[in-house]
Amino acid sequence: MYLDELLERAQLEQPDHPLLATFLPLVANEQELEKRAQSAWQQLAARTEPDAVALIGAAVTVLCIEQIPVEN
Repeated sequence: MYLDELLERAQLEQPDHPLLATFLPLVANEQELEKRAQSAWQQLAARTEPDAVALIGAAVTVLCIEQIPVEN
């Protein structure tokens, strides 16, 4: 299973899962990202479980990867 398939499935089964907010920059188009980015970040920042730091770190990593051009 590929990441895009996994995220699509998760969005159907668990639409409020914090990992979906983490991967929003990878799956949303620019308009959707602009609309949902603030609430996604707030959802991650509000987490208090021990995994919250890991989720926020993953979100920052995803955002950084989105800014790096990849050559094929």
